[in-house]
Amino acid sequence: MKMKYSNPILEYLLKDGENETLCLCASYSENVLKVACAMANGRGGNILLGVGDGSSIVGITEEKIKCAIANLSHQIVPTLPFTFNVLDEAGKKVLLVSVWMGSQKPYTALKDFYVQEGNVVRKANLNQVDALFEERAQMESSWERKPNRQTDISSLSKSVLERFRLKFVDAEKCTSAAGEEEICKLLNFIVDDSITNAGTVVLHE
Repeated sequence: MKMKYSNPILEYLLKDGENETLCLCASYSENVLKVACAMANGRGGNILLGVGDGSSIVGITEEKIKCAIANLSHQIVPTLPFTFNVLDEAGKKVLLVSVWMGSQKPYTALKDFYVQEGNVVRKANLNQVDALFEERAQMESSWERKPNRQTDISSLSKSVLERFRLKFVDAEKCTSAAGEEEICKLLNFIVDDSITNAGTVVLHE
């Protein structure tokens, strides 16, 4: 029997259950770092902490939420591109971690490279690591990564930058005093001291 959820985000994400782009975890463990690392090395994805077997909502404590966010922010190298939201379902908290496809591949967690093969996360072999470096080189030459000389920071949306700043402060990636340039750098939207084409699109009101 398909479960129903009052939270529309959970209803949408869990409609098809766990898959290659959605990992369900009852609580936080080091395995979450490996999964997030593999997602950044792949095409991105979502991790739901506080969801158990059969997509049942078991909830996660505030302490575990803080631990997960801190470790995702500091235990993956280069810095993991992710955002998070705390969702409520019937009085229980669920942490949604959204990992973006990384632009600085390959990423490491716990000093190892991880990749996904279907729903399975495993350490990358040498050929896979080489492929990740090649993918990074190709991405850096793509349109999204090219600097847009006609855009400067002053022309970007203040409200969008502020939303990202607050998320980075919550994730302990920067202080509340972080400026707009620092936020753009955290988002990997600065190349050769210019805003990238991707930054121009994403940081537009």
